[in-house]
Amino acid sequence: MIYFNAIIGGLLFSSLIYLFVFFLFAKRKKLTLLEWFLLSVATFNGLIFSFVMWATFVEKKTFDGISWLLEYDNKTIFTFFTYNIILVFAVLFGWGIAASIRNSLNKDIHKYTTNDSIDDEKKL
Repeated sequence: MIYFNAIIGGLLFSSLIYLFVFFLFAKRKKLTLLEWFLLSVATFNGLIFSFVMWATFVEKKTFDGISWLLEYDNKTIFTFFTYNIILVFAVLFGWGIAASIRNSLNKDIHKYTTNDSIDDEKKL
């Protein structure tokens, strides 16, 4: 049952982020660094985590880290995906703050450059 929760959680987490990136791509018609980061988080922390947990619990292959992976329970898996969701929202929030600061600085620079050029034309 634990690997089932990991699979469902990973697929749900990944599909939501992939859907969000698809809508951003459809809107902008290009991929920015934000979308590439979100795709990598969805792939590595969603799909690959789910696959590794499934393979570990179903196959019972022996390797050096199997004891560490077998210690995962439902609470740990839920915590893992919660931290990833917090990571995604923090990155989106930080990206939005950076974009708003960049836009306000560009408006200030544009305001000063256009006012100076208008004043220079009036003096001539």
